[in-house]
Amino acid sequence: MRLFVAVWPPAPAIADLATAVAALSLDGVAPRWLPDSRWHVTLAFLGEVDEATVPRLRTGLGRAALRAAPTELQLAGVGRFGRGVLWAGVAGDVAPLTELAGRAAAAARHTGIEVEDRRFHPHLTIARGPRWS
Repeated sequence: MRLFVAVWPPAPAIADLATAVAALSLDGVAPRWLPDSRWHVTLAFLGEVDEATVPRLRTGLGRAALRAAPTELQLAGVGRFGRGVLWAGVAGDVAPLTELAGRAAAAARHTGIEVEDRRFHPHLTIARGPRWS
């Protein structure tokens, strides 16, 4: 099964973002908006994971989550990755979230799952393509 580790913002934050997105004008560009029920902050993308690994992974992720410090975050700004992904940014006290992302990746590696080693950029993907110029 294809897995990722994520946190979902609270419903009021999603509702505020949905209102802001509805008011966007993109000069005739028609992106494929993702449903707001899918807006989340990915901590680690795990890819294909053997179902037998999931119980150990769940235990490790649970430990990582229990160690997470409280944080206060806001949705702020928008941007693009490349020419086809539109995202909403996450601002505020992102250090605890960044640490949680690192611990989630470490928990996955500990169970034998390969995780890309890339800089964590907290965001919510809100739309994909078409390619913006």
